[in-house]
Amino acid sequence: MIITTPRLVVRTMQREDLDTMVAWPPYPDPLDAIFNWPHMLRENGTTDIFFLTRSSDARRREWTILTNSGTVIGHVGIRDIQPRPHSSRLGIGLGLPYTGQGYGEEVLRGFLDAYFGPLRFSRLYLDVSLHNTRALRLYQRLGFRELSTFWNELGPAGEHAYLDDPRYDPIREHIRWSAATVYMRYAAMVLQAEEWLPPQS
Repeated sequence: MIITTPRLVVRTMQREDLDTMVAWPPYPDPLDAIFNWPHMLRENGTTDIFFLTRSSDARRREWTILTNSGTVIGHVGIRDIQPRPHSSRLGIGLGLPYTGQGYGEEVLRGFLDAYFGPLRFSRLYLDVSLHNTRALRLYQRLGFRELSTFWNELGPAGEHAYLDDPRYDPIREHIRWSAATVYMRYAAMVLQAEEWLPPQS
């Protein structure tokens, strides 16, 4: 499947795309950096294993986001693909140099047209950290509805001591420490085909 929007092309992910992604500069905020899996591939040296695992998993599909000029700027994928109802869970990420330019909304609008149209899915789920207000507002603008909130394990407390910094005070309500583990609060959201596609005449 190839999706085109005014500025972007979305096509099936290729192994060489990951070499470009791992070379993106890391996000400076350590809280944002933990969600940047291309950066982690570089640190762990697991790029080949990652691509083989993802591309051979029948319950996943991965695409690369490029500009019309061919620059790799991000990735979008679905996982936990289910036949009844025909649904999956969304994942999307942009390289740091390509954020704040409207690419996320543009690519998602094109992707959702294809997902609920030619791909014939009926439901799309996603999980988003409640501290990520920009992403949350985007998903709400696209029509995603919140189903529930839940606490998701972030990792060992010792690896996230930076969260004690006062700059994280505004999002403190979404962070919880339990013993030696840190948790973050997420929203589970859903969008259904009939909420996205125009009514059939």
